[in-house]
Amino acid sequence: MPKKKRPALPIPDDRIPETVAQLLASEFWLHSLAPDTGYSRLHDDHDGTYQGTLRIIFDRMGDAHVIATGTNGLVMLRFRTSGGGGVSLNTRKALLILAEAIRKDNEERPITVPTGTV
Repeated sequence: MPKKKRPALPIPDDRIPETVAQLLASEFWLHSLAPDTGYSRLHDDHDGTYQGTLRIIFDRMGDAHVIATGTNGLVMLRFRTSGGGGVSLNTRKALLILAEAIRKDNEERPITVPTGTV
């Protein structure tokens, strides 16, 4: 019989700075995320246009690619691992957590975009 997964407990406010510092001091990967898979989320203030998304992709090397789309096109940014010459290592770690948050939001509260709106 598979082991039951315990629900995550919230971190008390006074422990959040310490927890963030520990995460930023650690090298980690979130196994709920898949390499070469995009995690996208529509922004909250689209006013019915269903335009404006944030997309994060981690490639097989672990580099983070960030794509922001809106009514004026597309921008892509890259945040490399330390082995790939990265200099924004804390930003890359925060993007891992952001990708997991997007994945969970999409799973728990999916947004259905009407056909023909984008």
